[in-house]
Amino acid sequence: MTEPTKPGKTGKISQPREEPGLFDTIGSFPVWMLRIIDFFTPAFLIKRPPPPPQKKNPQS
Repeated sequence: MTEPTKPGKTGKISQPREEPGLFDTIGSFPVWMLRIIDFFTPAFLIKRPPPPPQKKNPQS
């Protein structure tokens, strides 16, 4: 007997994304404007995901 395939698991290999060109747009913003905003934004205002939890080593 065969198991029916699920639509979410087709086994496609994702292609690496290419970086958009300077004169392309992302949504309604031109890429050059987004890069200028990113350049002038201070690091403390950029929200980064928390680092993954570290495994605790049991002390023997």
